[in-house]
Amino acid sequence: MRTALITGANRGIGLAIAAGLHRLAGIKVLVGSRRHAEGEKAAKALGENAVPVQLDLSESENLSRQVNSIVDKHGAVDILVNNAGVLESGNLLDIGRDKLNHSLQVNFLGPLELIRQLVPGMNTRGYGRIVNVSSGWVPSPRDCPVPLLTPSVRLR
Repeated sequence: MRTALITGANRGIGLAIAAGLHRLAGIKVLVGSRRHAEGEKAAKALGENAVPVQLDLSESENLSRQVNSIVDKHGAVDILVNNAGVLESGNLLDIGRDKLNHSLQVNFLGPLELIRQLVPGMNTRGYGRIVNVSSGWVPSPRDCPVPLLTPSVRLR
């Protein structure tokens, strides 16, 4: 059985991706959510082989520990869907550094850290899939939200 970890899987696009993967035979879906109760609710709605896991990409100092805990409890991750994201709105020139740092951590650095931690195991096992999801809205240059920064990564 393959294991898929979807970040931000408690609602919206992440939940739809989790539901789609859950319908496929032989895939255990790890419903990644910042708040465990919301992840539990989503996993329960999906049914058997859907498991909630608490994963907060904004906690850079604890992210490695969170991933290690997930792998220890649920086994190797074969499919990673980096879906979680935040959209800090406001004037790009006036947005505070705290909002900018939060956006960069959740939308770019967190997913990058997940990739760095999970790809070595994928390479060792000879199987792995990574999907990076990104979305954004730009009404005008004057009120431009901080962009969602999600890299495209090519593996060996």
